[in-house]
Amino acid sequence: MEKVTQILVVDDDVDLASNLKDILVDEGYTVSVAHSGKAAITLCREQSFPLVISDLKLPDISGVNLVNQLAEMMPGMESIIITGYASLDTALNAVGHKHIIAYKTKPVDIGDFLSFIRQVFERKQAEEALEESEEKYRSLVNNVPAIVWESDQRYNLTFVSPNVQTILGYTPEEMRLKSISAIVEEIHPDDIKHVSKAYKALIEKGARFDCEHRSRKKDGDWIWLRSRAIATRDKKKAIWANGLTSDISKRKRAEEKILLRNRELICLNEIAAIVSQSNDLNRTLNNALDKVIKILDMDFGAVIVIDSQDVQSVKVSIGFSPEFSEKIANLQIAGGPGGIIAKSGESIFVEDISMDPRVVSKDVAKDEGVKSFARVPLKAEDKVFGLLCVMSRKSKKVSSSDMRLLETIGSQIGMAIENARLSEQASRVKTLEEIDRLRSELFANVSHELRTPLTTIKGYSTLLIEYERRLTNEEKKQYLEIIDKSVDRQVALIEQLLDMTRLETGTFKLKRNFTNISGLLSDAVADAQVRAPNHKIVLALPKGLPEVKIDRERILQVINNILNNAVNYSDEGTKVTVSAKQEEKGLLISIIDEGIGIPAKDLERVFDRLFRVNQRKKPQVGGIGLGLAICKGLVEAHKGRIWMESKEGKGSTCYFTLPLETEGMTQVRNNERPLRM
Repeated sequence: MEKVTQILVVDDDVDLASNLKDILVDEGYTVSVAHSGKAAITLCREQSFPLVISDLKLPDISGVNLVNQLAEMMPGMESIIITGYASLDTALNAVGHKHIIAYKTKPVDIGDFLSFIRQVFERKQAEEALEESEEKYRSLVNNVPAIVWESDQRYNLTFVSPNVQTILGYTPEEMRLKSISAIVEEIHPDDIKHVSKAYKALIEKGARFDCEHRSRKKDGDWIWLRSRAIATRDKKKAIWANGLTSDISKRKRAEEKILLRNRELICLNEIAAIVSQSNDLNRTLNNALDKVIKILDMDFGAVIVIDSQDVQSVKVSIGFSPEFSEKIANLQIAGGPGGIIAKSGESIFVEDISMDPRVVSKDVAKDEGVKSFARVPLKAEDKVFGLLCVMSRKSKKVSSSDMRLLETIGSQIGMAIENARLSEQASRVKTLEEIDRLRSELFANVSHELRTPLTTIKGYSTLLIEYERRLTNEEKKQYLEIIDKSVDRQVALIEQLLDMTRLETGTFKLKRNFTNISGLLSDAVADAQVRAPNHKIVLALPKGLPEVKIDRERILQVINNILNNAVNYSDEGTKVTVSAKQEEKGLLISIIDEGIGIPAKDLERVFDRLFRVNQRKKPQVGGIGLGLAICKGLVEAHKGRIWMESKEGKGSTCYFTLPLETEGMTQVRNNERPLRM
């Protein structure tokens, strides 16, 4: 059938008529233009126009009267009236005319206008198609692989093509005898609402009807259909619906497979992201399990990890009661379905646990409300590391694709567990290597530090023995003092090693008593000034500091170690300041030097065992790197905290805190001078 596209535009506004013609031609229509009623009538004598667009007020005739005359010349013609003089009376007069289908005011909304024209021609074409001869129509209908149907304004089927028997199983006569309620009953409950709404709009408003829905066949099976229809009016103005219903089940199944596959891919991508984003195994397992439960519409689940002794333990769980978690914890893998899965690598699914007690006891199932259960192994490289379990309170089926998805997720989680184990093993190896390195470094440092004073002692002892008669008393005294200092140095080194050992083994015991901290700091500063006469050691304390319950000798050891470091790593003539102040929960003690400072990258390691800052400016400073580590251990044994702040080239400040205990504590009077104890 040839497509009808002829339009006549009648308007005395030459520019508007020309513009409208250009727009319509671009849309594929054949357009003629007349600027008066007379010219329009002349054109219509030569050619028929199914649609006339006319201005309401023309120079020689009104648009409405023109339409009346043209309608007599061209039966079936329809028209659209446009005008720039909008009023209610003119609109009612125009729209009330049987040949006038619309009334538009200037300026015209082109998009809406073109859409309306498109609908007019689509309707006209459909009407012409439906007016084909009955014989040709039936021949066409019988060969269409769909159901062609017709219904009246009361929703009764007046015609159904023979293909209804192929698609739905009913004969055409059976379908025509069905009432509207019977037809509705055959539509799927989830689809009734939108189908009814669309069909009502078709009959009452002539709106296009196009719905996809499920309907029940005569044998009870459900089938997907697409129904399309248009509304037409007969000579008595009654509305009829002419439609086409196609079987789209095959397409729907294909769409469902695509959607299912997309869902699987999205799920696997999300699980992969979860597994790769965190090094925390528990967090990874918990997030992955939560995602699986949501995707499969389950109620709870668990990840069970199997150790090297074949013992199952619940690593993470969601939705279970504590009692249930306890019952499934530490199960021996040797028996039960868990053992079967772990050894065979196969999965199980139970739709109704009450009918199949293989997974958990009926009592537990009843207590937890478990109905359905699925369990898959967590595998990596054909080795089972655990089990992924999901459960539902409803008796439900898990499709083969869902089980396949669950198994794939199980493999991803299995790889996460294996990676965590490998990472842990690598960490242990690294730790052992670090311990071995520290041990070697310790032996090297201790050997060097012990050898140095021993060499000195041996050298001067030999001098005293072999050259006793030649040495003056002053020289002998000098050599003995050197030997004495070397012995002190060796004793101090041994004490450091013993202290470090006691701290690490937990055998270190404190002798804590309430101590005048001002007096202790005063003693420490005085002794340090004697040891370092070329430095200025300053004590800056507020009055009235409270007593603290400490091991006096050990805290004095801490302060001396820090003071020695401050002196060793600062130039002669610089100042070292010792201060303390009371805070809310304890005392804060600080020792500030004006030395060479510590690089920022080394600040976090200065309290590590055997760590020494690589200082080119002070290469002569000895030691094995245990002093600050012992300070840290002693301060923490007192429930305190120690840390270092420093700027290279400007000096360092070492802080440490000591907690206060009020019971048995006395306050130093404001005018009391701290005394040496």
